[in-house]
Amino acid sequence: MVTYDGTHVLSVEVASSATRSLEPAGLPPPTAPRKVSSRAYNPQGGAGFMVLLGAFFLFLGAVFLIASLATFFTSEELEPAPLVIALAFGLVFGTVGATVLTSSYRTRSMRKRLYANGMAATATVNRSAPNRMFHVNGRSPHSLDWTFVIHDVVYHGKRASFSKEIESIKEGDPIWVLYDPENPQRSVEWPPM
Repeated sequence: MVTYDGTHVLSVEVASSATRSLEPAGLPPPTAPRKVSSRAYNPQGGAGFMVLLGAFFLFLGAVFLIASLATFFTSEELEPAPLVIALAFGLVFGTVGATVLTSSYRTRSMRKRLYANGMAATATVNRSAPNRMFHVNGRSPHSLDWTFVIHDVVYHGKRASFSKEIESIKEGDPIWVLYDPENPQRSVEWPPM
């Protein structure tokens, strides 16, 4: 602001405000179809925690089922209580394992499709913080929640990851997302983290 007495400048005040860029950092996503490596939807390069957990429960279920069936066919004197308990454990663990594996596979497939063919949009990060309720080897995954607007409708997305890139994103930062035009509630961050 400039103040003057009609002929002379008396003072000059410079107003400064730091503004955030509305454009996300980095290059926008390339046009679809994109060639995406398996690291995009599986950043750690391994099988993924949920896949391993599902396989473990499925294995336990198989062990209990095989043990109960082996006991049933080989024992001369059957005691029904232990057999039923082993059979029940086998069915429960097997069902949990199959459910976790199926869900994990569907999530990975959906992420892969969105990275390859999703429509690009800019989103604003609403929350960026470690998820302290979950620990793997003493580390907590970092959770990222975002919102974006398509045709005047607000959609939400989220991602949790152990990657270092996701930890550098702060609340209020703009990011690129890829969404499914048929169901914009499905979205993933870009670049993959």
